[in-house]
Amino acid sequence: MKLISVFIKSLKEQLRSFWILVLSLSMGPFFIFVYFLITESYKPQYNLLVVNTDSGINANGQQTNYGENLITFFTSANIHINSAPFVIQKIAAENEGIKKLKNKEADALIIIPERFSQTLIARKNNDSLVASKIEFFGDLTNTNYLISAVWANEIVNEFALQTTNNKRIIEVKETALGTSGNISEFNMIVPGILIVSLIMLMFTASIAFVSEVENKTILRLKLSKLKTIEFLGGIGFVQLLVGLASVVLTLATAILLGFKYEGSLAIMLFIAGLTSLSIISFSLIIAAVTKSANPFRD
Repeated sequence: MKLISVFIKSLKEQLRSFWILVLSLSMGPFFIFVYFLITESYKPQYNLLVVNTDSGINANGQQTNYGENLITFFTSANIHINSAPFVIQKIAAENEGIKKLKNKEADALIIIPERFSQTLIARKNNDSLVASKIEFFGDLTNTNYLISAVWANEIVNEFALQTTNNKRIIEVKETALGTSGNISEFNMIVPGILIVSLIMLMFTASIAFVSEVENKTILRLKLSKLKTIEFLGGIGFVQLLVGLASVVLTLATAILLGFKYEGSLAIMLFIAGLTSLSIISFSLIIAAVTKSANPFRD
């Protein structure tokens, strides 16, 4: 069958274009490795400035400053919040903090009021009319401020509840669907890189068609009364194998670097095969307007 003959010929031609094949197959794993290094070297960090003006309170002959306790609580709570790591910096004056905010040296500024300890003690003694006011400063257009302010506000409320021995009126429980609760940034990037590894197929497929015309072998194929479906099928099947190999290598690299793959591998390969066929079809358009497989040839 001529289809098999074209397939074998196309496979040999693909192996002769060794470096192009290596470039196509290695591009996906290369980007996986690069993005792995990026995500490992860059971790989100939120810088919080704290001005403690709390004068403290003398209870049972012992001086207590709940403002200082709140700062300590921030540090301990930060250990349990992997998604929002805080760097707490205590400063002396409000003006200093505002200046750092304007210079983008911090994300948020928290002012602990002078009567913070007194109001917490009053609340602990069931004085419901007393409320402590903590002031937040920050740029509302800055995403880092919005994230850090939400988390900081939650930590302040938790500290107040534990200190006054009160309970929340409403307890909100968050349940993550699937693996969304522990998915990392690297895991979110991998599916996109898998698509990139398939897009690289556009180059090898285009070259495979163009080289037939450039090397004049298309004339001999015409003289052999080769059908169009046989010509396209032979070359297309080789490119399909290249595409699947690229996806498998990219996925294997991601798994070795810690990517957690879930689902059916067979369904994934089936979708990758359909995508490869689509890219091969698009490469025909590129081949139609390309004169040479050698970019340096006139």
